[in-house]
Amino acid sequence: MINLNSVYLDFFSITENVLAVVFFKTVEKDIDSFLSLLNFQGFVKMLFKTKKITTSSELLNLLNTFIEKESFKGMISNVTFIDLEKDEVRYSCAKENFTYLYEDATNKLIKLTTDDIELLKDKNFTYIEESQNFNVKDKLLLFSKKIKDENLFKDIFFKNALSPPNEILKAFLNNNLYENENNLFISFCIERKY
Repeated sequence: MINLNSVYLDFFSITENVLAVVFFKTVEKDIDSFLSLLNFQGFVKMLFKTKKITTSSELLNLLNTFIEKESFKGMISNVTFIDLEKDEVRYSCAKENFTYLYEDATNKLIKLTTDDIELLKDKNFTYIEESQNFNVKDKLLLFSKKIKDENLFKDIFFKNALSPPNEILKAFLNNNLYENENNLFISFCIERKY
């Protein structure tokens, strides 16, 4: 579990071959948002323990329905299920999304996004789940900050695509790719090995 400057990232094992990656970031950067996110973490963990959540959209729809909007000023979120049995990633996101999938076989970098609204904005909104193939040597990248220049991002990525995940992330950091919201951010890269 990581909690930095109103950012929450966590991993949940759904089955032996399915991993859920949850990422939430508050819209506001104040102490109330930070404290609300701590409560939000507990609610997410409780949902994974007490309900059999099988889709990314199910989690976002449950959160959107049950959490009182007054306690949050808005939430950017991404929930990704990595399913090794079906060779796919399934994802749902609310508002902006900073997650990318690199398909090794096609040499394509795909931004995993849906046109969904900010979490907790409208209790009647229904989040959808989309999917992409996730095969051996593919990489999943997630950032807590917006990329300043998508073209530069792609150039740097393709120059380093064969490098280990930690080297790819260092290359991004060294080229000042992220918008400067603050000094703290989270990034990770998962490469499928088998």
